[in-house]
Amino acid sequence: NIQIIPKLDSDEYRLVWRSITNSTNERTLISTILHPNVYLGNSLNYLNPIKFDGTRYIKPLSDEETFYLCGIFNSFSLDFILRHKVSTNINIFYLLDLPIPKYDKNNVLHKKIMEYTMMLICTTNEYEKIKKNILVLKPINNLEQRIIIQAKINALCAKIYGLTNTDVHIILENFTVNNSNLKKLKEITIEEYSKL
Repeated sequence: NIQIIPKLDSDEYRLVWRSITNSTNERTLISTILHPNVYLGNSLNYLNPIKFDGTRYIKPLSDEETFYLCGIFNSFSLDFILRHKVSTNINIFYLLDLPIPKYDKNNVLHKKIMEYTMMLICTTNEYEKIKKNILVLKPINNLEQRIIIQAKINALCAKIYGLTNTDVHIILENFTVNNSNLKKLKEITIEEYSKL
């Protein structure tokens, strides 16, 4: 007999998103990767990081896919779609209905989104284990640099979705909250998109 040691979702890194929202908020979908041993309340949902197939635990998504997905979740492109669908709660069926390209490790744009997302999230010691599995280019803590990296992710996502310059401007016009950091993020997103 093989002894199976039970595992909890909280033993793993998890992709989470804020479930309570509003289409008039600064951002509709806010997501991150939580490190192990963090427990959730009612206002955060997450993707199951492990599944038991009857004999062993498996990870439905690799670490690379999880960080790529987090980057896509936080993009203006995806947020724009959700802003026109949700009222106050982001239930899982909204996310399952989103047009998200499957992670392709050979796609340069996908890989850059994954790497940039890791640079934004893996900034503390709690992410050391995952940093051993995937090389993190350089963790970013400086606010101005973080805005630039976020803008790069947004530009890459817009490119993946095949958006035009006009499309990008229309999408960004939907995010009108008077916040200097958001304004700067929108401006740099346009600059970064023009470089692709």
